[in-house]
Amino acid sequence: MCDLASYLDVMGVDRAHQAGAFRVIGLTATDEVVWHALLALPLLDPQSLSRKCGLDDGEISAALERLCNVGLLRRSEASPMGVVPADPGPALEAQLIRTEQRLAERAAALAEIRSYIPELHQQYQRGAPSVDGRSAFEFLDNLEAIRSEVYRASERSKTDIRTLDPGSLTPEKEIERMEHGEKTQLQTVGRGVCDRSVIDASVMGDPTVFRTYEEWRAHGALIRLLPDVTTRLTIFDAAQAIVAIDPNDSSRGAIVVRTPSLVEALIYMFDHLWLQASPLFNLPTDSDLPTPRGARILELITVGMTDERIARSLGVRPRTVGREIAVLKEALGVNSRAEVVAAAARRGWL
Repeated sequence: MCDLASYLDVMGVDRAHQAGAFRVIGLTATDEVVWHALLALPLLDPQSLSRKCGLDDGEISAALERLCNVGLLRRSEASPMGVVPADPGPALEAQLIRTEQRLAERAAALAEIRSYIPELHQQYQRGAPSVDGRSAFEFLDNLEAIRSEVYRASERSKTDIRTLDPGSLTPEKEIERMEHGEKTQLQTVGRGVCDRSVIDASVMGDPTVFRTYEEWRAHGALIRLLPDVTTRLTIFDAAQAIVAIDPNDSSRGAIVVRTPSLVEALIYMFDHLWLQASPLFNLPTDSDLPTPRGARILELITVGMTDERIARSLGVRPRTVGREIAVLKEALGVNSRAEVVAAAARRGWL
């Protein structure tokens, strides 16, 4: 029987490359380790599997259940564990088909939402209510008005900024737009505001655009990619949103939304897309994160998950998550979960 690490080295397994496939089908780093262990050492008994993987019995059981549910393990009486690895090809292919269907449904849903904008705008023009003395629904009819409102909202932001960016402009216009807002954004991040963006993956084909986002990331902005972002949207402090009428042409104007229920719905949409998106810049290999599990916990803290939800996502106990968060706070020298996110981004952990 060979050692797990030696087996993976001999087989040339690039786990860093394969990790994305496991995440696509909703599995965790723990599940990935258990699957590789069973593939490498099929005769492991439960105690040996726990020892090899460095996991407790509860974590092993939860991982086995998730792997069976997605079809990466199948039942077998010939194995001491009662399960053996299954071919991941069919499971991944089925997940990709489901993902494509969800993307198509999301694009259709966003198109329908966009079709409501002119009618809603006319209704609010006839008599919009106010929120804290400002119009709850406001139309910005040109690019300069949009930029001015973005700057004002950024300067007022105290906690977080969420952005959806389809990156549908030409590379030259994209760079111009990014450079125009760079100073304000970096100042915002510098004072501890959590800045998260979901970017359409196609825009990263331009090296200059990529380097600009790389600089933003170096200052603490959090950036993820999706293959099909169709809405240009920015949400400030869960209190105000700016939605472009046409994501391909900013000169057509934008709608400012301050109605709490509508802003909450847009936040729900953004957070859902954030969890589906892939980080553009992964953790560096020499990261000084206290534990390997800390990276995933940091991501889930960032989107506001409770300890209980994080525990369910990772297949561990809530008190395990609590201990990990306490370790992160101590390592970063902060006292609250919000401070953990800001400090971790500045250190390059997110």
